[in-house]
Amino acid sequence: MNVRALIDCVGLDYDLKAGDTANLKKDTAEKLITFGYVEKEKVEKEVEKEVEKVEKEVEKEVEKVEKEEEKKPKETRAKE
Repeated sequence: MNVRALIDCVGLDYDLKAGDTANLKKDTAEKLITFGYVEKEKVEKEVEKEVEKVEKEVEKEVEKVEKEEEKKPKETRAKE
């Protein structure tokens, strides 16, 4: 997970100065975020928002297709 250090911090698999960016293991990054030592890179936050948006759109399309399938007669569904 890409993070930016808010303060200087050192650990087993990282040595960060305030303002540094690094790609850390997810569990390590989440702990450091919880303690307020680092924050997620803003670019990553934007990408996550875009992914969530696309996932919602896909979910809506799947629901739409499922509803259309339910409307078809059973014989037609079995042939496909």
